[in-house]
Amino acid sequence: MSIPPVELGARVFFDACIAAAEPISEPGRDHARGMRAFLPGDEEALGRLWDRTAAFLSLLQTRQLPLLDSHLRICNGLWFLREDPLSWGAVELARLDEIALSVRWLRDEVAAHLTGQAQGSHEAQDRILGLLAPHCTAGGFALSPAPDSGLARERGVLDAATARFLELERAQREAVAGRLGLSPGRLRSDLTVPLADVPRLEALRGIPELDEIALTGHQAQFRFTPSGPVKDARAVMDLARQRCHALEAAATAELCGQLAPWIPALLKDLEAIGELDVLYGRARWALGLGAVRPALSTDGTFQAEDAVHPVIRDQVEGLGRQYQALSFNLRTPVVHLTGANMGGKTAFLRTVGLLQALFQRGYFIPARSFSAPLVRAMAWVGAVPDAPTLGLSSFGRECRDLVEALALPSPLLLLVDEFARSTDVEEGQALTEALTEHLGRHRQGLFLFAGHQKRLGDGPGTNDVQYLHTGGLDFEAYSRNLGRMEAVEALAASMNYCVLDGPTTSSDALEIALALGLPESLVRSARETWSRRTILGLRENP
Repeated sequence: MSIPPVELGARVFFDACIAAAEPISEPGRDHARGMRAFLPGDEEALGRLWDRTAAFLSLLQTRQLPLLDSHLRICNGLWFLREDPLSWGAVELARLDEIALSVRWLRDEVAAHLTGQAQGSHEAQDRILGLLAPHCTAGGFALSPAPDSGLARERGVLDAATARFLELERAQREAVAGRLGLSPGRLRSDLTVPLADVPRLEALRGIPELDEIALTGHQAQFRFTPSGPVKDARAVMDLARQRCHALEAAATAELCGQLAPWIPALLKDLEAIGELDVLYGRARWALGLGAVRPALSTDGTFQAEDAVHPVIRDQVEGLGRQYQALSFNLRTPVVHLTGANMGGKTAFLRTVGLLQALFQRGYFIPARSFSAPLVRAMAWVGAVPDAPTLGLSSFGRECRDLVEALALPSPLLLLVDEFARSTDVEEGQALTEALTEHLGRHRQGLFLFAGHQKRLGDGPGTNDVQYLHTGGLDFEAYSRNLGRMEAVEALAASMNYCVLDGPTTSSDALEIALALGLPESLVRSARETWSRRTILGLRENP
């Protein structure tokens, strides 16, 4: 399976996060599509990718490369390189010249300055550019034959024939225009005469150089057509042009034949440019986010300091709120995160899932520091809507997703978001506790639960559960914020989203319900019921 799988990738906003790292060139996109996630056993290969990314990042920080993007953009539209070179024309040859120039620039100005980047031969680019140099001096392609070649001589004949024809044609047009009392330029377009203007019509029909090309019920249309010596001069010019075209086609085919042996090597060079483009995209992305090189965990823990989920941060800051970075140290096998409603539990799961997906794909991590082990699979279970087309409720979908997750190989990163919240509370609690015990006893990996259960039972499989909780609602801050913003805004601005050790004692549900506008009498009644259950020992002990 892929890492991240499609559904989990959508939940953690993986594609949106890495969009800015998208390669610019066609070879870069091809190379990116061929890259797979790193799995346990691939640690050395992953380290080499981090080394190359770090080298490119250092290059961007120390050198100005304003032409880099434009040269990579030139390496697009390469379809013609895989066709028969003998079918190429001026457009393809001009593009070939551009591409070869850009490949040479990218290798000389970028690849040559990257530590550890393999340096290949310039022979293919040099030979291609050498063959095209006489013909691509003005930014396009124009065949430039040797002065003593048959094509050069035939072009001289054509130039002389063209000059002779133009001279005779101009004189004839001026003579005809003088007879009609018109300017010579007027004869460059057709003449239209009403049929009722009989004298004018007869005058035009009496001039042999004017052909009557159209006749309707109301008018006639005439066109100036050279005749006599001018017509003969045109025939000489057209014949010379045909001979030139034939010689140019032969010369172009000969040039393409000389270029053909070097195209496979150029395509190989473009593959190297594709890898370079991928590294550039990742380094550019890391530079923009302040992302750092991660490390492989030496003790199996998943650790992050001041980690950022870029997409969630942009969403939060887009609402005018302050984003809080996350720090954590997650110990295998089971971690259980509790906390306030709206307290950031799902956002925490998304952040952990995104960072691990980036880690497995060889990206740098948007954090002050990050370390983790490689896993073989990732999955998300819980907090899903109904699926009427599948005949499944939300709980049914969760169970189906869990069955698929349990079939994945170990070590597994499993993110469980409020599992069984839409079914019976006690049965859901029992299922969650049984799942925790099963995972702790029989599977390897990290199993991160988020929910409102304060503890996951007391069975032998739950002894190693690491309990965490979100900071929750800061009531003093909420009171201050409520005076200057709406209730929902005030709640969000007053939440402490930091992850702290130990289970929570309350989810702040009653306070949040009151803040969001539920009648005070209703919330007061709920609080009294909650208190009675506490006294009777019916409520779950913290």
